[in-house]
Amino acid sequence: MNTSSVTNDWTRFAARFGTPKGDVEAFLNPPDTIPTGLHVLDREYLNGGMVPGVYTVMAEPGTGKSALALQVAMNVAGQGGRVLYLTAELTRNECVARAASSLSATEGSDVPAFSWSDWERMGRNEEGRKHGQDAIRQLHTICPGIVFADTLGIGDADAIDAVAEEAKAAGMQLLVVDYLQAIDPPHVEGATQFEGITSVCKLFTALAKELQVPVLLISSMGRAAQASGPDTVGGGYGTSRIEYDAQAQMRLTKTAETFEGGRVVKLHVTKNRRGPTTPGKGIELAFDGAHNRFTDF
Repeated sequence: MNTSSVTNDWTRFAARFGTPKGDVEAFLNPPDTIPTGLHVLDREYLNGGMVPGVYTVMAEPGTGKSALALQVAMNVAGQGGRVLYLTAELTRNECVARAASSLSATEGSDVPAFSWSDWERMGRNEEGRKHGQDAIRQLHTICPGIVFADTLGIGDADAIDAVAEEAKAAGMQLLVVDYLQAIDPPHVEGATQFEGITSVCKLFTALAKELQVPVLLISSMGRAAQASGPDTVGGGYGTSRIEYDAQAQMRLTKTAETFEGGRVVKLHVTKNRRGPTTPGKGIELAFDGAHNRFTDF
């Protein structure tokens, strides 16, 4: 047996997948970390923040999963990041209302605090119109890098693929998608709902790898998962693919504890490739639903 020949053949074969030099370069040049701005989550569970890959948030309705996604987007944009917030659930104007309301409730805001649900009513009187316009200016001053896009005209997977590539070329550092099950999959004759949702999961996983950005993906939960314990890894409605692909999977649950102006919720990290999980414990967050705002509790 010619050991030299076999070794050379194996070296050439192995080079198709990487080289020792490439491994060293990757080690010395790790991907950028994007903090979520939720300090306990970043510090104790995400090793500093998000890296390229899919991150998921699941919850039963009304728990605040969309609010959490918006909060992370604003935190990143508030630190100078560029974020595409793609919503298939709300309109662009509804996103602006919730974001502006959230900022109005922060300490030192230049705008009187207002509930996002008052946004339309505010536009019907002179004082409200002034507050609303001031709130919009404040939002785009503090978070200049955030772009809200509803899915009117870009609601199917192929169009989203093109928009995401364009956003990356313009400097996008984070893609937020609210929410998975509302995205229209590529049309395939005879495809089942399971196959359709799975194909959308694959799209966002591929985009995260190709564009080298984190994708924060919101998902609704099946009824069985909603009734299960908070440490359940599965739960994405219509597919199990999301659990396999995620860098980290998170789940929000309500608690009975309240405070003036809101409720305490727990964020459970049920899967985590870059740090620990939170079995039976969870991260306590204060959720001010009137202002669509989360803070560390």
